[in-house]
Amino acid sequence: MTDGHWDTPGEGEAQVNGADARAEEGATEVSDEEAMPSKPFYAMAKRWQEGEADEDLETELYGDVNLIDVEQFESIAVKVYGEDQPEAMKSFEDYPWHETLKANIGLMKYKSPMPIQQYGIPVLLAGRDLMGCAQTGSGKTAAYVLPILQKMLKKGKDKLRGGPELLQGRGVTATPFAVVLAPTRELCAQIFDDIRKFAYRTWVRPFALYGGVKTRETMDFLDQHGCDFLVATPGRLKDMLQRKKISFAKVKFLVIDEADRMLDMGFEADIEELIKRTDMPQDESRQTAMFSATFPKDVRRLGREYLGDLILLTVGTVGKIPASLHQQILFVEDGEKRDKLLELLWGQEAQLTLIFASTKKMVDHLDDFLYSKEFPVTSIHAGRDQKEREDALTAFRSNIKLIMVATDVLGRGMDIPNVSHVIQYDLPKGIDDYIHRIGRTARAGHEGKATSFYNDSNRDLAADITALLKDDEIPEFLQEFVSAETKEQRSHEELREEDLEGPLERERPAADTGESGGGDWAAEGNAGGGDWASSAAEPGEGGGGDWNGGGGGGGADGDDWNAGGDAGGDAGGW
Repeated sequence: MTDGHWDTPGEGEAQVNGADARAEEGATEVSDEEAMPSKPFYAMAKRWQEGEADEDLETELYGDVNLIDVEQFESIAVKVYGEDQPEAMKSFEDYPWHETLKANIGLMKYKSPMPIQQYGIPVLLAGRDLMGCAQTGSGKTAAYVLPILQKMLKKGKDKLRGGPELLQGRGVTATPFAVVLAPTRELCAQIFDDIRKFAYRTWVRPFALYGGVKTRETMDFLDQHGCDFLVATPGRLKDMLQRKKISFAKVKFLVIDEADRMLDMGFEADIEELIKRTDMPQDESRQTAMFSATFPKDVRRLGREYLGDLILLTVGTVGKIPASLHQQILFVEDGEKRDKLLELLWGQEAQLTLIFASTKKMVDHLDDFLYSKEFPVTSIHAGRDQKEREDALTAFRSNIKLIMVATDVLGRGMDIPNVSHVIQYDLPKGIDDYIHRIGRTARAGHEGKATSFYNDSNRDLAADITALLKDDEIPEFLQEFVSAETKEQRSHEELREEDLEGPLERERPAADTGESGGGDWAAEGNAGGGDWASSAAEPGEGGGGDWNGGGGGGGADGDDWNAGGDAGGDAGGW
């Protein structure tokens, strides 16, 4: 990039995962297994020795870490619902982290916690279940990875009986202590990478399990290395459970990430099977957290089914566009889109730009078109094999390719830092996907821009788009929709009693931690409950003593994951 202009591919430079490159490779068809990479992402990830520093690995893990401007989040509204709320964490120095974990937090350049971390980490350290509503890029991965690792490291691998164990006649079975369910391969790889950064130099062995990787390769890797902290897509996880390569018998912590997208992609039955019809612990020895960017009825129902003694945490207004994201809507007929796209790209500084198209065919077409115009472009969609997808993401994240063309495979969940401009070449069918797409920019407090091509074929979205332009100029062609009734954008301030749709069913039998309060989401212990709104506390209001305090129950030896307080184990953990 010179003087703000787009770099053109140098002599002999190959296109990364572009349609041209695929064409040059020939049209010979291969099977899915043959097309898969010989070395999946988790296998190529360099491993560490416990307690030993590795300068090269530190450069790989932390070399591109950016300092987050937490002050940008100070004005974001936060609501906390539930009884006996732990106190918020004001600083990462407020908690006595395990020595290695504390060092890794420093390598990540974490100073002050982001809102989801400030309130979520104390909840999970206190042994409570958590329902978190926050946009992707809000820091939620660290909000659950840090307390999980803290508990694992405090307990120690010997007491947790870590590693693969030999089952008679079944070979080696990995027994993870923490499981994260995620909807896509890309999100799995991203979470896995974050876990590696926090688990570096510890005994904890993270593993990413997803489709598009040879089954035998996955099984061999699990046999050789085992797994303590697993992140997986539901389909491939079911397969490994059926093959007896993974057991849930020792799971202490379950996370359902991107719950709204899980439901959108039809994973509800798989989630139910994984939780209810496997050897997953069904009592309160298992702590559960669920995160969602939106809060529709189906997500609330999922939370009622799988979360018990919980705290509900909402960060920002669900469905609201951040003030740092500036939108422009352009009226562009389909036949004029390519020219308008070129006009936009040539008219801006060279910067990370994400372009959304509606179909795989259109993604390939735009990839070819922009490459022919000598733009540094790559692309991704569900039709690519896993190696192509990972190579494309790596090229984009590392600024080798400054333009990514994608379908909605990148519309949600992925946290790609420093995307400056999102262009919606084709608009999605629903407003939720619209919000998620443009949310790929203006993340972690940074400024961002979103440009959307609109024409008369998108009139069904017009009213909802107009409602999202409160702080941006509303173009003339959308003025007629300004006063139209728009789709409800739920916020934490709008939660109502009817949202509960009946009492929370505690399907997991209570451990010896006192009487179950039953009732609704806020009920716990001997408490009588009350709905979310009646239990809400503003941030900073003391809700239940020091957040370092643990639960009131657990075995006297402190072996229960959630044991704490006076019943055994240290405060804030087992």
